[in-house]
Amino acid sequence: MAKRLSKRLQAVADFVPENARLVDIGTDHAHLPIALLQEGRIKSAIAMDVVEGPLARARQNVEECDASVQNRIALRLSDGFSALQTNEADCAVLAGMGGDLMIRILAAKDVKALGLKTLVLEPQSEAQAVRRYLHEHDLFLNDEAMVTEANKFYPVLQVVCEGTHTLYDTARNALLQAQVPEAFVEEMLFRFGPSLLLKEDGILSAFLLKERARLDGIIKELGQLKQTDEMQESAVFLDWKMLIHTISYLTGGEDEV
Repeated sequence: MAKRLSKRLQAVADFVPENARLVDIGTDHAHLPIALLQEGRIKSAIAMDVVEGPLARARQNVEECDASVQNRIALRLSDGFSALQTNEADCAVLAGMGGDLMIRILAAKDVKALGLKTLVLEPQSEAQAVRRYLHEHDLFLNDEAMVTEANKFYPVLQVVCEGTHTLYDTARNALLQAQVPEAFVEEMLFRFGPSLLLKEDGILSAFLLKERARLDGIIKELGQLKQTDEMQESAVFLDWKMLIHTISYLTGGEDEV
């Protein structure tokens, strides 16, 4: 019986290509590669972690599996990609870590030179910085999903190492055609993701409404400052305006600024 994944990890698994040779960076319990091997979705897996404790838990979980899994998974102590050899894997997963750490790991090795074709990323913070890093380093966003679990929102990015930035261009044109002010467009693309915007993703909408409520509270606390020029140009008010424009785009103009 295949291991059942959390909603967050299932969203990551859904973006792993069929018959991939997977490397799971920061594998923790190795739940993801085990489940994909049990389902017959991938050919092989290398499960890596920088700390021996999680790797020991992963080893225990692998030992509880049958030979069809044990014979196709390798466990390695590794800081990021350091223990991965060229052409050992064609898909890498980086999940359950902050965006700053994710960027550090990606920057430490040339993932294309390693032979990787696909990256599946689930940044738990700083998703905007991750998208911008990918864009600036010619790693191409192919698709995105957003899931909610335990009242938290998780973006999941599928990235290809060879491609184009067409997704960003298409989303940029869609935002401009919807009369979103140009000053907000680039920020929206990197903050919320071009694919999620084009899909008019319902979970993204829920996330935006939660963020708007948070900023509404901050602005209310500022009281009379809302009417001053200083307030109108403040970072929190500009962020609020961008959220309103994004919500308006996703709802077809039902929530105007």
